[in-house]
Amino acid sequence: MTPKGLINRVVDAIPKQCRGLFDYKVVEIDRKLQLDFQLKKIRDRERVSSMGKTVIFTDMMELASRQISELYDSRNQVETDITWLEDRLLIPLKPTYVRKDSKIRAHAFLCLVGILLYNYLLYVINGSELSIERLAHYLDQVRLGVVYNAEDHQAKRTKFDIFSKLQLGQYLPE
Repeated sequence: MTPKGLINRVVDAIPKQCRGLFDYKVVEIDRKLQLDFQLKKIRDRERVSSMGKTVIFTDMMELASRQISELYDSRNQVETDITWLEDRLLIPLKPTYVRKDSKIRAHAFLCLVGILLYNYLLYVINGSELSIERLAHYLDQVRLGVVYNAEDHQAKRTKFDIFSKLQLGQYLPE
């Protein structure tokens, strides 16, 4: 291995956000390469002191700082929804056989429409206590009618409410 090759391997092993924290060099002693590195203590202290802080730029001047931070933190719900979609066969976020940028954008758009549809269904049934995962689970169990089995009463009631509020009875055969 050459000194340059060793440096390249070291650089590849260090995460990008941490590469400026180290001084490293390769020294050749008795025809053997040795890596010499040191932590830049000042840069490390700066990095540690900046942890846990986020700068938010906004044009919503009428909102209080607390409201802005709550809005920013609510992005977690969207991230949770997208993570949930990545695991679903119904609307997979990772396009399996799509390679072109335009088709990938269309696929991502359809995934977001799926999230909006689920959230709209939660709104229609007033399911504030339901998560998207729970709603999908209950919808998977809805067939041509409401069938009660040996579940707890609350789950039966929730399934019946979903069935009623979405007016699925109109699709039953007469």
